Amino acid sequence: MATVYSISKKPKLFDYPKDRDDLVYLAVLAASGGRYEHMYGYMRRLAEILGPTERLTVEERKCFSWACNSYIKNKQDAYRSVAKLAADWAGIDQKQADAANAYLPMMAREIDAICRDVVKTINKYFMDPVYGRVRSALAVEPMIFYRTLKGDFLRYQAEVNTGFESQRFADEAYKSYLSAKRDEGQLPTTNPTRLDMRFSLAHLICDVFRKPYEGYKIAGEAYELAMRDLKAAGEEPSGDIADALSRLQHFLNLWKNYAT
Repeated sequence: MATVYSISKKPKLFDYPKDRDDLVYLAVLAASGGRYEHMYGYMRRLAEILGPTERLTVEERKCFSWACNSYIKNKQDAYRSVAKLAADWAGIDQKQADAANAYLPMMAREIDAICRDVVKTINKYFMDPVYGRVRSALAVEPMIFYRTLKGDFLRYQAEVNTGFESQRFADEAYKSYLSAKRDEGQLPTTNPTRLDMRFSLAHLICDVFRKPYEGYKIAGEAYELAMRDLKAAGEEPSGDIADALSRLQHFLNLWKNYAT
């Protein structure tokens, strides 16, 4: 039963309960109000109280990923919008273009800070903090899940940094994805975590490394293998499998003309 919280006194920001179910409940509640910073805070606190010896459940992992990605999404959307305006105004209204370009670094620093915190949380509570290896007690699917999520946030850092820093984060993301891909053969071709890892790796190859043929091949192979095995089993994709396949299909449609 969830704890009832009093509003008779002003609560501190992230006045965390210590109960596992309460933290998940509050995370979902925060999401329903669009308070994704709070949602992430509650799920990070859950990771802290569980420590290295106790795993998140499948649903808690999904909630943690949801919190991380929702927390950063609106900031990424804002950054991309201002970057597009800066490009559109270049050569037409240089004053407007300069203002937008001056604003972008501040937005990039905010995104970078969130990414650093997410990666730090994954490293500290789900992976060996020195060597970046997922704790050996974890099963294969959680290993791939956390390595992929870490790769995603390193990729986001690569997207908003420049020069050497951008390349460094891209290389770290690639390393994290490859470590996940190495174990994918232990999961069914239709496993959503395996499919999402391929989707993320393909994004890095296409969007950051600018190698659309290679990225398209990575995504296409995953999609074709999963559809082949579903057909052989006489099954239709549903639930998380259908969602993962839909993301891959959308990606393939988007990059088809660039990769052929």
